[in-house]
Amino acid sequence: MSRARWIALSLLAALSSGLPAAAQKPDLTAAALSAQWQVSAKAYGEQLPLASTLRDAAATLAPLGARLRAHDTNALAAVAKVLVTRGFQVDEEARIQVVVSGEDLDSELPKGFIEGYGGLRGSSWLNQHVVWMPADALEPLARALPAGYFVRPAWPLNEDATGGECAYAMNTVNYQNYGLKGQGVVIGIIDGGFSNLASAIASGDVPPVGQILSIIDYINTNFSATVAFISARGTSHGTEVFEGAADNAPSANYRLYRTGNAVDLGLAIQHAISNGVDLLSMSQSFYAPDTQTGPGDGWYDNTGLACLAALAAASNDIPFFVSAGNRAGSHWKGNMNYGPDADNEHDWEDGDEFLSINFNVGGGALFYLSWEPAASRDYDLYLWSAPTTNSVLFASSVNSTNNIYESFSYKPTVGGLPAWIQVVRRGGVPGPIELFVHANGGGVSAFEYPVAESSATSPSNADHPFVISVGAVNWTNYASSAGSTGIIESFSSRGPSNSGRVLPDICAPDGNTTFVGGGPFFGTSDATPEAAGATAAFWSSVPTMSASGIVHLVRYTSEALKDFGDPGKDNIYGHGGLFLYAYRTNTIWVDRRAGNTTDATDRPFYHMAAAQSNATAGGRTVILGQSYPEPIVLNKAQRIETIVNPARIAKP
Repeated sequence: MSRARWIALSLLAALSSGLPAAAQKPDLTAAALSAQWQVSAKAYGEQLPLASTLRDAAATLAPLGARLRAHDTNALAAVAKVLVTRGFQVDEEARIQVVVSGEDLDSELPKGFIEGYGGLRGSSWLNQHVVWMPADALEPLARALPAGYFVRPAWPLNEDATGGECAYAMNTVNYQNYGLKGQGVVIGIIDGGFSNLASAIASGDVPPVGQILSIIDYINTNFSATVAFISARGTSHGTEVFEGAADNAPSANYRLYRTGNAVDLGLAIQHAISNGVDLLSMSQSFYAPDTQTGPGDGWYDNTGLACLAALAAASNDIPFFVSAGNRAGSHWKGNMNYGPDADNEHDWEDGDEFLSINFNVGGGALFYLSWEPAASRDYDLYLWSAPTTNSVLFASSVNSTNNIYESFSYKPTVGGLPAWIQVVRRGGVPGPIELFVHANGGGVSAFEYPVAESSATSPSNADHPFVISVGAVNWTNYASSAGSTGIIESFSSRGPSNSGRVLPDICAPDGNTTFVGGGPFFGTSDATPEAAGATAAFWSSVPTMSASGIVHLVRYTSEALKDFGDPGKDNIYGHGGLFLYAYRTNTIWVDRRAGNTTDATDRPFYHMAAAQSNATAGGRTVILGQSYPEPIVLNKAQRIETIVNPARIAKP
């Protein structure tokens, strides 16, 4: 039995099956713990570098510490049940997975420090440590931490999911018909689960084992995982993502990374950098509470662990395709609004201090509130059973130090349950606030007052040309003409970022039929690997092109061929829908916007004379518009084409 990486629901099943009938009734204990949790969910007088949701867990569960360490199975089952309801990840000894986060990314905690408080250390990256901690040791650990550290929950990863149709929609099949299927390109897939991978390989829906160069499971610390091992763990989300990429690039090689948090993400990217990965694809969202390393982290572009990881890949010339997110319908952003009564309770619109949602059957969600950093600015986040503070408090987060966010997870025991979200200002000058509710698999509906603007998630806000944020357009609408509006998927997140960056960068089709899912795979989760796979197929047609040249052409051919929405890059469709220009052998590319003033052969040419010099007789030169006033002598038989926009050649 694995000590450190159990899924809590499996734990419950295993415990229950081994108990005598009289002991298989942890519900009364779990109910009592849940009731106690409501009492402990409050603001704390003593300030500690410990998330309030963890303080709630400590206050509720500390009295059971001795029973848990004695492996009292009834207590273990009850604690596991209440922790799962609250969204925590636990191991078989009911320890909670947390991240001990250090502001100084170059420092490290002393060896044995975590273990001295009964913790079990997992992965570490940039002074961010994934740890399994007993609930009754959380406060002692927080009190003993050196200055500059904070302990937060390691919430489960946020997947962005809601056959080969998308490869047709992007014209990748045109390249495949010429044998250009991603050969020579290594694609890294980062995800939280690859269950049923063996079945997908057997069916031929993903490449065979020989093309899967490595499988690393950071969640189970298995750095040479087998197909059988990974197939039995986690969700099938990553396998469906793999199918989307492979539909476009079936001849590429792949490396699969199973990650559980932003620390694992950083380690996966370190491995990709060192092991020849050419492209990365990730269909997961991160929020400020997932990635914070210090005060104010995660609100602005290029801050937070997810951005740091993405920028590490980008700075090593690895294009990183990331999902923009599926939060357009479950996001709110705006200024703190006192409302008509001028109190400290935020009005989502004048006169309404409670934002309503509905939990679907079996559904739960993660709730993230963040705000623009400012001195002493602080807010609290609450979830109530009715639009009044006299109702039952389902969950709350009331941190008061070292952060610009509040977060909690909640999953009710019954479906169809309404709930109301409240934000209260506790200090500082009012300013912009932002709320995300992330519910995998349709766990929440009827989000009142959604604001689609600025709903793109991290690391889309990593400001680097090689970090490519991808929105989703259903493949059935993908043939729409340039300028078409209203075809973006309703859930697809939009820009701008909190620093004003236009997002997403591009769109790609979703709704691909997958073998593992048995039907259409919707979401930016699908659009992202489709874009990465199509890019790999295109790259195999110009293998000497650098990553910089490939990324430039992907962006600007999208804008030339499928510029959905407003002209140019916009906050709904980005540059437009990725679409591969019809293949022809011996094609070279010309576009002054690539900035290749020295006319290196690994990027689109800057001067027509250099393009002519490097052209192959009988080949093709494709020009993406612009003006090329320098005189030129055309002395080779070849096709010269422009995409949509005319180009001016040899004319000032």
